Amino acid sequence: QKFYDGLLTGEINLPKVKKPYNPSSIRRIHNVISSSLTAAVQWQLIEDNPCRRVKPPKTKRSSDIKCFNLEEAQIFLQYITEPYTVPHGGRGEYGTVAADIRTESLQLITLFNLALYGGFRRGELLALTWEDIDFHHRTITVNKSLAKTKAGFLVKSTKNEASKRVVAVPAECITLLKRLNLQQKEQRMKFGSAWEGKNNVFSQTMGGYMDTNTPNHSFQRIIKRYNQTHEDQLPLISFHGLRHTSATLLIAQNNDIKTVSARLGHADVSTTLNIYSHALKERDEKAADSLSILFKQQA
Repeated sequence: QKFYDGLLTGEINLPKVKKPYNPSSIRRIHNVISSSLTAAVQWQLIEDNPCRRVKPPKTKRSSDIKCFNLEEAQIFLQYITEPYTVPHGGRGEYGTVAADIRTESLQLITLFNLALYGGFRRGELLALTWEDIDFHHRTITVNKSLAKTKAGFLVKSTKNEASKRVVAVPAECITLLKRLNLQQKEQRMKFGSAWEGKNNVFSQTMGGYMDTNTPNHSFQRIIKRYNQTHEDQLPLISFHGLRHTSATLLIAQNNDIKTVSARLGHADVSTTLNIYSHALKERDEKAADSLSILFKQQA
């Protein structure tokens, strides 16, 4: 406990860190120590895990969850399928500015749709392999996550055991995945032995893992491009905001909170309740209004 308190106040410094640790970092340190000592108990090296009696600092969750509303989500999904122009140097016919007509890659369109419809985390999406896709039953199995380290990409276990799950997705997502699968097979044939992929769904040009920065950079690039040409501006949220959007809209549609929590891979329903309390509050207000309307109709 003194160790955790010291990290929080800055009285204890770990190597290369000369400032106080934030609560979320201390909780990660606690999880590592606790899991190690739990293994020691299982191996009968010690009788009890002392971490069970220690309280790491609580993390403060932001009450301002940044996400799309229903209309914004619909606009975004439609916009990413539309062609757009990119001006380049030189002049076209009759002195007009020359420009190229482009479309977003099928891979990015699929990625954004899965993030929105499935509520997946970025690492979970980038770690997906084609074996995880059940085209017949329209489900996606999540059992791993991709991270980027100094040594390169690392495929690791999911955030927790609850994060290992099977998520149903709509037919639109399956259609996109089938098209992407066919496109990738053609690309693999084109590169032959130079293909670097390991059957991962989302990849770089030569088949290697998609960079972990690509989803957020591409997502915000599209939002900025949209806002440059439209009066109805989209909020500049992060890629993770699509996961928040998925959860918030599901709750707004009166879906059971346990179902939403399971789809998100939360370890406990209380986690979902804490993060999305704003959506639950709105649903509660709508419930109160609906009773008011009902009673007036019966009067």
